[in-house]
Amino acid sequence: MTAKHPMRPSTLVIMGKTYAVTYHAKSCDVDPDGASSMFGHTDVREKSIRIHDCADPVERFDSLLHEVLHVVSWEMRGVLDLDENHHDLARLAATLADTLIRNGMVTP
Repeated sequence: MTAKHPMRPSTLVIMGKTYAVTYHAKSCDVDPDGASSMFGHTDVREKSIRIHDCADPVERFDSLLHEVLHVVSWEMRGVLDLDENHHDLARLAATLADTLIRNGMVTP
């Protein structure tokens, strides 16, 4: 039995709510409707996060942070609305991932 990798959690508690996290080998399988290729998808009503299980662990970590920020934005709607500008959300996720990795706080 192999140990679970900390950067591939099966659940995340975000703002007190538990989200199931699943990883998918094909990016087209990340979209629950199978309509398009995605690196990540969050369903706040179902409390689920789907992540493309890409070969690059940094990209996978960035995608996971990106989806976490979607949850935070949803939970804080009216106060913080990152979903209004998806580009800003993507840049914030990438910056957080880069900062945490470069400073040895996480190892993807």
